[in-house]
Parts: sequence; C-alpha cells; structure tokens
Amino acid sequence: MARHRQGEEPSNHFRSDRFLLRDGSWYFHTRENTWQGPFSTKRDAGQGLARYLRGVSAA
Repeated sequence: MARHRQGEEPSNHFRSDRFLLRDGSWYFHTRENTWQGPFSTKRDAGQGLARYLRGVSAA
C-alpha cells in the first residue's frame, strides 16, 4: 500500500499502453501526442519507440 504525506489526499495514477494495433499495423504514442508507425509487429514498434526516444534525448 502506498504511503501519502500528512494532509495529502490519495490520487489515482493511470498508465496507458503506448502501443496500438490498428488494421494489422502497430503504432506507438508519444508524449507529444503523436502516433508513430506503422510497424509490422509490436516488437518492431518497440524498437521504433527506442529509436525515437534516443533521438528526442539527443536533441
């Protein structure tokens, strides 16, 4: 069970899946609210996400 600081109300945090399968193709969602893809497999989309994050952190 999570602990909260005195006087703080507990809050719910939701984590959504970054990946979407649509019409047989995989996409990943970015914090910039864009969908990147299409990719043939979810694994390929995961690799695309890793490349994307490396590019963002290098910028």
